[in-house]
Amino acid sequence: MWTRAVVVVFLLSALFSLGCPSRLRPERERLGSSELAAAADFPDARAVILLDRTEVTFAQMQKAPLPLAEVVHTRRIQVLTEAGRDLARVLVPFDERSRVFSIQGRTYKNGGSEFVEMNEGAIVDVDRFASGVPAARIYGGPGFRMAKVPDVEVGDVFEVTTLLRVRDPRWLEPVVVGGDLPLLRGEVIINVQKNLDVDMRVSSQATVVDVKPTRIPTTIKLLTEKAALREGEDQGTRYAYVFDRTPAVFPEGEAADGRALATQVHLLLKSGPGAFRSIDDIAAWYREIVGVNEQPDAATREELKRIGLGKGSKSEKVALIQRYLQDEIKDAPAFSNLAALRARTPGDVIRFQVGDAKDQASLCLALLRAAGLDGLPVLVSRHGSFASIPDLPTPAPFNHVVIAVPAGGSYAWIDPATPGLPTGRLPGLLQGAVGVLVTPAGGELINLPEDDAHKNTVDVRLELALAADGQVTGDIRGVLSGVPAARGREIFELPEEQQLSAMKTLLLGDASGDPDAKPGVVFSDVFRVAGTVPRGNIDEALKVQVRLQPLKLKNTNVVFDDVVGRPLGFLWREGRRSSVFLGARTVWKIRVDLKMPEGMGIAELPVSVDKPGSVVNVEERWAVADGVLSFQRTFTFNERIVPPARYDELRSPVVASWTRARQIVRVQPGGDRGAAYGSDQF
Repeated sequence: MWTRAVVVVFLLSALFSLGCPSRLRPERERLGSSELAAAADFPDARAVILLDRTEVTFAQMQKAPLPLAEVVHTRRIQVLTEAGRDLARVLVPFDERSRVFSIQGRTYKNGGSEFVEMNEGAIVDVDRFASGVPAARIYGGPGFRMAKVPDVEVGDVFEVTTLLRVRDPRWLEPVVVGGDLPLLRGEVIINVQKNLDVDMRVSSQATVVDVKPTRIPTTIKLLTEKAALREGEDQGTRYAYVFDRTPAVFPEGEAADGRALATQVHLLLKSGPGAFRSIDDIAAWYREIVGVNEQPDAATREELKRIGLGKGSKSEKVALIQRYLQDEIKDAPAFSNLAALRARTPGDVIRFQVGDAKDQASLCLALLRAAGLDGLPVLVSRHGSFASIPDLPTPAPFNHVVIAVPAGGSYAWIDPATPGLPTGRLPGLLQGAVGVLVTPAGGELINLPEDDAHKNTVDVRLELALAADGQVTGDIRGVLSGVPAARGREIFELPEEQQLSAMKTLLLGDASGDPDAKPGVVFSDVFRVAGTVPRGNIDEALKVQVRLQPLKLKNTNVVFDDVVGRPLGFLWREGRRSSVFLGARTVWKIRVDLKMPEGMGIAELPVSVDKPGSVVNVEERWAVADGVLSFQRTFTFNERIVPPARYDELRSPVVASWTRARQIVRVQPGGDRGAAYGSDQF
């Protein structure tokens, strides 16, 4: 997988040799001053991509068991700001099935009339996981080749060219064009030997688009092979895609990763040994990777004894195994295909207490089988990894595994990588995803289940007191259930300095990005109300309490927008290009009870509203009773994913609620204190 916005390769630039023959250096394409971009045309960009070219060649060598794939990829970048200089440091990932043959870098000065070459000393191998990270103990060793292009200053142009060879191209990842930088010209060229067949698809904004390549007869050559193909075998077809003037993928709140939204060319080798032709082939590929690791061994049985698995019911055993995996085994997220890291045994994962997705899944299945239960692996994509094309049977997008445990005609689900989930449930970002269910007989495309909104609740209550000088004091109590409770438990595992902002986002909503958002109340600390949850029993709600710093209002008149802030702050933008990912369907209720100063009450009570909607239901309740002014807002999210065409169905009701929360509620001497209504405001 390319690292975002920096790792690229292309054919017509010279390749810097790392001990490779001189023919790995094709003639360099010079930079002309007419190719430069005008900085004024890109006022918000740190850099602009002048050229992003990838050439992929598929060929079958005589003695090779599988066809080979060679990827040559160049990116030429013009630096516009100081921040753009950071792009000159590049990381090229590789694994056991690929090799980085060469990297070349060059910096152009003075409009291309001068240049500075990168030397071999600028290229070093970097470990996949940093020293000290738990994953480094089990997956140690290099996983990247790093290079630093020299002497890059604002106004310069630099280019990086990388030659990568993949000895098993069955799971080539999509070619990403552009991304988070504006692109002037993008090219993707695919050379296919005559006896091979490659399926090609193009996606943009994570949706398949109908773009056809130009086809040209060509001669097939592999730069990484000393021996040329025999005459007749070197015939093939060149397929060329051109993408001109492509805007940057603009960062939008609650969106998929920018790589998934960028233009992608998906490639699937459909002929030759080992080619993927169906979902069954993907299932067979996965079984080949994990081998016998899904079967229990002595270490698995010993671990079951340690965690106290007894003769409980099936659901109790599933809950116990789920808790152990999610809370004691750390995740090693590689975000590349499942074959990138060598498979480790369940005993290894137990010993090191960490595993990547497939190794955690193997340990889960081994534990289940040792307990007399069964389960099936389901291959999915981590949120935002790639655009999903279900009818393209390639394992490249699948970089995560969850477990389906048969349970009364359906499945209980275990995602080993997400801590604190309720028994049998999936995290919000995987709900509704397309997965490959791996069965003993083959594979099957399935849709993962989605929660009803009432299974996931955020119930927040602010108990505040207003003084006569406008100072507000108090605290917050929150009750979280379902997926939000899992997120709350995860927050308590964060470093202490990160907990306050993360918990405020969970309880009151993320207002970041909104230029008009008010900070609202400030958290001074946060702690659990409930005690330790017994192993296997995670379905109970998580209760938290927050002490607040005093908040000073201008006077005793109250604007609730100033107190609780604005939820879903990303909705301030009127338009949108990418879909909104809201996670699991959720009911989110925030109630503010504000005790007014003695002798003071409200001049007029705002009107309550009830606004059912296609994407979100909005309820607002106002009340005054026994000297307390109460405001309660409830959002019920009926959809998880909102495409751009339906964006306003989400935005309009929420923005209207913001507007109503900005109205001034006057608290004045002799006002209504609700003495006649008792103490129950609603």
